[in-house]
Amino acid sequence: MNGDISVDIEPIHRTTGHKSAAFVGGYNTIDAPTRMTWSLNAGLSKFSVVLHDMDKGTEYKVHLVAKMISKLGCNFIAINNAATCLGDVHNKLFISFDKVLNNSLPSGITLSGRFSLKRLQWPNMNTTNIEMHNFEINWKVPSHSKVVNHTMNGDISVDIEPIHRTTGHKSAAFVGGFNTIGAPTRMTWSLNAGLSKFSVMLRNMDNGTEYKVHLVAKMISKLGCNFIAINNAATCYGDVHNKLFISFDKALNKNLPSGITLSGNFALTRLQWPDMNTSNIEIHNFKINWKVPSH
Repeated sequence: MNGDISVDIEPIHRTTGHKSAAFVGGYNTIDAPTRMTWSLNAGLSKFSVVLHDMDKGTEYKVHLVAKMISKLGCNFIAINNAATCLGDVHNKLFISFDKVLNNSLPSGITLSGRFSLKRLQWPNMNTTNIEMHNFEINWKVPSHSKVVNHTMNGDISVDIEPIHRTTGHKSAAFVGGFNTIGAPTRMTWSLNAGLSKFSVMLRNMDNGTEYKVHLVAKMISKLGCNFIAINNAATCYGDVHNKLFISFDKALNKNLPSGITLSGNFALTRLQWPDMNTSNIEIHNFKINWKVPSH
């Protein structure tokens, strides 16, 4: 597995009357499904594997997305779903690297390792009819999408360019990235006003002391409407939100020592609505050098 793959699945050798089968997690799978299900709903499975940068010996958690489909079509389904499609078993397995969750991995490094998935015959989890599907990975982390750099010495407002469109929708929203604590992790669509609060870890470069610093972020459209949370992709009279505001939370930061200068970095990930797995990603990096005001 050097990148995203699709695998043809042979019919499982039948030891009972049922021809269907599904996958559960095996070796080196974190949060993979552990039980088979039967559902007519579309779906996918997300899990992680631990891989190594063999040049440096560094270990990384890498996020994968897996799903199955039948040759007759129907919807993609989760890998632990044994449901048939118009009576036909699902005969193709897709596994891909999650572009959103892997966006903090260093670009250009090669990560190696192994994982396995266990294929069982429906419906018996204790069946002796087991297939072990082993996957060997040697994956070069791709360059991430557009990177936008910002400097933040105090409260800022940032003009947001329209996102490059890879689907029919022009709207986009932000989720948390590097060094964001409590930031939103999923996009929403809401007509309600709102804002987002999250924290970042910054350092006093004079003595090395680390502090948690609280931020408030919101977006607005040039047409007005209300401020909205940064993960809200809703439009304003059909117009996208084109200005991002980030400020230091005066109330929550009141315990910081006045007059010290705190430095560090954080990132927000901008995605195109509505797909959390879109390959259309902007990484907005913020470099902070902030003098804590007198309280």
